[in-house]
Amino acid sequence: MERLIVFMACMLSSLNLNANDSVDYKSCLKNAQGETYSILSCIDIETRKVESRIKSLLTKEKYVDQVVDIVKDLEGYYTLQRELISNKCDTYNKIYPGGQGALLLEKECILSSMESENRLIEDIISTAEFEYGN
Repeated sequence: MERLIVFMACMLSSLNLNANDSVDYKSCLKNAQGETYSILSCIDIETRKVESRIKSLLTKEKYVDQVVDIVKDLEGYYTLQRELISNKCDTYNKIYPGGQGALLLEKECILSSMESENRLIEDIISTAEFEYGN
């Protein structure tokens, strides 16, 4: 039990705070003051924002024909990847069945993975737009 408490303290202090995080997310985590349900709420809000950005990229209507084909491929890729992310991050529930630690780690894993997917999709679309024109 002591190891879990130490681990959770380390986890809470090192949540996914990096230069790409939104100001709102950083502020939300700061205001959560280590309270698990408040942190979970912050993560959920930020995950929805990231997912919204991804969907916006995939539904933008101003792409040239070659880029439209690439975006259609990315839509299929994202659908599959979203399921894989859920399965991957659900693994924490096997380590800490039913605990707050599992839920926190799972949601942070999903957010981190979604941010990574967002960067990848942005990069691919940006590269395609550069190559084929906007």
